[in-house]
Amino acid sequence: VVTRVQWMVKNPATPAEVYALDSAGKVYKSADSGATWALMTGFTAGGHGNGLAIWKNYLFVARDAYLDVCGDGSATGIANANWTNSWKAIDSDVLWHPMLVSKNDNKLYGGAGKYVYSLDEVSGQTFVPATAGTFTFTAQALDLPPNYRIKCVEELGNNLMCGTWQGTNLYDLRVADIFPWDRSSTSFGQPITMNENGVHGLRTINQTLYILAGLEGRVYRSDGVSATAVAQIPQSIADISGGKYLAYYPGAIINFKSRVFFGVSGGGTATTIDGCGVYSIDFTSRGNILILEHGISTGNFGATTTVEIGALLPVTRDEMLIAWRDGNT
Repeated sequence: VVTRVQWMVKNPATPAEVYALDSAGKVYKSADSGATWALMTGFTAGGHGNGLAIWKNYLFVARDAYLDVCGDGSATGIANANWTNSWKAIDSDVLWHPMLVSKNDNKLYGGAGKYVYSLDEVSGQTFVPATAGTFTFTAQALDLPPNYRIKCVEELGNNLMCGTWQGTNLYDLRVADIFPWDRSSTSFGQPITMNENGVHGLRTINQTLYILAGLEGRVYRSDGVSATAVAQIPQSIADISGGKYLAYYPGAIINFKSRVFFGVSGGGTATTIDGCGVYSIDFTSRGNILILEHGISTGNFGATTTVEIGALLPVTRDEMLIAWRDGNT
């Protein structure tokens, strides 16, 4: 792998199968829970690795303006011979198309710029990508206000929560809003607003939404109405003076051991910020405890070259996969 892995998913029908997507749009497959990996062939559409999900025994890969799909409908059909590239057009965003399979209605949802797209199986049919009568695809199921870009999606109760940002660079605009949508109304509910440079990651644990936001290493939690800061990476650990910043990636926040685990990366090009790695927050009667759980196997926490934690994935009760990059080349 030569570029940052941004997404990882496990196949629920074949749990030992794990898929990873890097920022160059290359898909990697592991048949042994991440012990060994192989580059998938047949996926030649190119572009960026904007999003990844498994739905109805098919692998969905999002790139700048299209969804590509791989599979034959069987539990083991996600194979090199079963790609359909440029299957559906979506609104373009060259960075992020996060996807989620809803626990509420079993639809596939994804973000594309300021739009949410949706995919539903027709009642009484079995989804087949080549058979239009088996599914309903809506490219613009929800429309957010102008200039917003969806970076992460999660569910809280009955709502789909859309974490957004604005600009071309993370530091362009101090806008960080989460738009809740009940998945049926023509528009969204009252946004949750934070004074940060973007919402970069969302995860729901025990009906509480955890939020990675901004460039200073802050973590929030929300009940769906408002957001409260619960932790921040101390500058005594990660010095972000002189224009440096901490970066979060939407695929690098998970529910693991009943706690929120998340990756902290150095922001910018050739930026060295010590303290990068995988953190957790433990909420106790004594207060919120922020824990630096794991460094990467090179032993670099960002002090010598840029460290990026692109994605996290639980594989067992006691083990997770950590997708990391050490250096800019």
